[in-house]
Amino acid sequence: MGLEEGISYLVVLLNDCYSVRQLELGGRKLNLFVSDAKATTRIIRVADGKIMYQKSVELSKSKNTHGQGGSEEKAILDVLRQAAQAMAKAVDASFAEIRESMTGETE
Repeated sequence: MGLEEGISYLVVLLNDCYSVRQLELGGRKLNLFVSDAKATTRIIRVADGKIMYQKSVELSKSKNTHGQGGSEEKAILDVLRQAAQAMAKAVDASFAEIRESMTGETE
């Protein structure tokens, strides 16, 4: 990441769809599927395996942010895309926190 000379970091991005289900209304199955996902970013210092930064975002029915589509595959792709976008925003908003956790410096 270029913050300190001679120190390597591993950036791990996990994006997992953990639930897909077909919607049902009055006992009748609809041609609509919804899905839930969780995305996590970790920055790990390679030398000792210490996690320097970790952030997760979750998209789920309970948070009214789930994915949806006309098939299971489309619902999965939709929620994974949304989770990636939400994680990008979260990491961007946390950049000062990331820098501080890795270098001990504040801006």
